[in-house]
Amino acid sequence: MDSKIFEVVILFTIFVNTIFLGVDAATFPSNSTNDTVQSTADFIFVAIFTAEMLLKIMAWGVFFNGPYSYFRDYWNWLDFLVTVTCYFVFISSQFTVFKLLRLIRPLRAIAIVPRMRILAQSLLLALPSLFDVALLFCFVVFMFGLMGVQLYNGRFEQNTKQNNK
Repeated sequence: MDSKIFEVVILFTIFVNTIFLGVDAATFPSNSTNDTVQSTADFIFVAIFTAEMLLKIMAWGVFFNGPYSYFRDYWNWLDFLVTVTCYFVFISSQFTVFKLLRLIRPLRAIAIVPRMRILAQSLLLALPSLFDVALLFCFVVFMFGLMGVQLYNGRFEQNTKQNNK
């Protein structure tokens, strides 16, 4: 299942699915033709993603086939969750919240492209440090806010009173 052709086909499918998700935006009027095309495309994409998941499970095993089992890789967990949420959309299509779950489908590209995996892992590892930077930034903004209040203490009050008259 480590075939480059298989990965390219799945990446192309994710790309086309992303385009269909963008076209499904509220910019087009809702009519029976658009709805039929979108629902058929959704069904086809979910079938392809399910087939990919099942092929990988059959090839690698579920849990107990050594270090390369399907559920031993966290990125496959992401693929599994995205594929399962696609079925929630079919089951309860009247709820807009479940339709929003379709927007996580392009995340599947992270699991396939190795460079995107490295980037996502680096970003996740940097989050604690980014929290410290955000905290420092909030502190600096707060300090400048206090300085502004002290420096301009009531100086613009007469301007606002004149504008309100």
